[in-house]
Amino acid sequence: MDKIPDSYVLSYFQNLDEQKEELDKLLDCYRSADLQCLWKMMQEEESGSLLNEELIRVRNYRMTERIIP
Repeated sequence: MDKIPDSYVLSYFQNLDEQKEELDKLLDCYRSADLQCLWKMMQEEESGSLLNEELIRVRNYRMTERIIP
């Protein structure tokens, strides 16, 4: 999480109303199991590719390395 730019975190908290709308949309996509919608939201998000890389890919590689032994 320390790789998320401070400017993004600051902007997030300065725009909590907008974040609420995004969260509602995210929950709607999740509840309807709409993977296309979830993927699109993630790609549109400013930090989406960064979070995808750090939280999913890097984590998966790390977990794989630990599982193999």
